[in-house]
Amino acid sequence: MNYHEAVAVAKSNPGSVMTRDASGEGFIVRLANGVIIDPPAQAGVLSPGDEPPFCIVQLDDENALLKKKVGQLSQQISFLQNRLAKVSRVVWERIEREEREEHTARDEIAKRLGAKMASTSPSVSSNTIVVHASTDGQD
Repeated sequence: MNYHEAVAVAKSNPGSVMTRDASGEGFIVRLANGVIIDPPAQAGVLSPGDEPPFCIVQLDDENALLKKKVGQLSQQISFLQNRLAKVSRVVWERIEREEREEHTARDEIAKRLGAKMASTSPSVSSNTIVVHASTDGQD
């Protein structure tokens, strides 16, 4: 097929790839599922009795699965929102306080470890090779 026909087929089949044919003079279009269209009957046009290309059927199936998953996730979100609505203000304040305390404790530990590591670790330059070795009890 010529260049313009191949472009029309490729545009009508998302995910397809247009390349030169074996002769190097014409073009072929390879669909996403590997099917090669060469030459087209009518570039991407389906008659009323024709089956749609495999990639369209595959995309329709994937679309149905995604819609089902969206429905399930929407139900989970509603469930979680209802549970969150039942959490009292006192509980929220306690959770926030615990998170702040945990964060402060982590910062304090990190500062202590950082100071300790800085005072005990050897200096490492760009010319230094650091080797970490372990033994399995054998000297």
